[in-house]
Amino acid sequence: MNLVEFLHRRQAGVEGGHVRRCLCRRVVPLPSIINPQLIHGHVILGFSQCGRYLLSYCNSMSDRDEHDYTLHWWTFHLYHPLSHLSEQVLFRAASDLHLIIGLTSDLTLAHGCMREGGAVDTRTCHVALLPGPGRSGPTILLKYDLLPPYPVFLPQLALRIPGCLLLNTGDRLVAVHYDTTHTACTHKQWFSSDPATLDTPVECSPSHLLPVEVHLNSKQLLPTTKSGVCVGQTVLDVEVWANSLLCSELDTRGLSYHCLLDYDLQVVQVCVEERVAVFVMAALLEVSNITGSYDTVSVEVVGAWDVCEGVTSVRRVTTPTIIPGHTHQPVSVRTRASSLRAQAHLPLGPQATVRTFSNHTVYSGKSLQFLNHPILPVTLALVKHTSP
Repeated sequence: MNLVEFLHRRQAGVEGGHVRRCLCRRVVPLPSIINPQLIHGHVILGFSQCGRYLLSYCNSMSDRDEHDYTLHWWTFHLYHPLSHLSEQVLFRAASDLHLIIGLTSDLTLAHGCMREGGAVDTRTCHVALLPGPGRSGPTILLKYDLLPPYPVFLPQLALRIPGCLLLNTGDRLVAVHYDTTHTACTHKQWFSSDPATLDTPVECSPSHLLPVEVHLNSKQLLPTTKSGVCVGQTVLDVEVWANSLLCSELDTRGLSYHCLLDYDLQVVQVCVEERVAVFVMAALLEVSNITGSYDTVSVEVVGAWDVCEGVTSVRRVTTPTIIPGHTHQPVSVRTRASSLRAQAHLPLGPQATVRTFSNHTVYSGKSLQFLNHPILPVTLALVKHTSP
């Protein structure tokens, strides 16, 4: 039994198959391991999975009254003060963001979303893909508009496939391939700082693709048609796909499809080996029958999308259910889609765990008071701690 396994067993209170009372955790006040002035203005997020680092972020105002977000890594030793390891620039936003950080063994993901809607109820989201601490590599920045009903961003699903980031914008599924050795995707963009590769004009990217910036060694790389850092994208336009599918499906049931009134699509699971995202969709449609009368019906779809080839397959389409009497009671497609997702969801397992942090406490009015170390029986007290 190695030291890490021993500490895990001791912390869980398990020894020889018998459950024992958990040992008391040692409480370490944050001011005792760092000068408060050094961490002033930082929001503490938590420990990394390995327990070697403590993460925080800063939200500072720029000269243009914009918000600059930076992520900070602090080296944690039980008997030594915190030391600042590195600072990573995330993104600049026009307002406060709901921030989610996801960590894998070699990658840091930051996702920030506006808390209030902008034009046409959209919410601007910022994404940064960065190398982990002590690693070198490009930083990839993306930005997209999140549409109602505002699908929840889940890092555990978004980072499930190595070398790929899966995003649900509300009306599109987007797979961003950031592995420079990966070539199987429907659209690729090259970025370089080498002047020799920048001679050829680069065509504008199709409008359905997300705008991408690539930075390396604190310099922004420029689009090129030759070698460099490769970022690929595969996109599923949900409305185009749904219109085609539902028109065909309803025709076989003696109904004429007129329009898609409302829908919600949620990713249920991601299959790594097949590189497929399984999703559910709940939709409200306007149809007409053989008598010519119009009805509003609800339909549920289970499908799968190949994130590399962009091919979609349908697993199941339910029988259309008529909403009686053109009721004015709103039918929540989001509630139904969430229910379908809960029924179909499968646990990812510990091997697929992505360490996730959020700044929700900043907006909930509840201060984060204590952080438990993931391995050691230690609790970091972020507020003044008094012994009983």
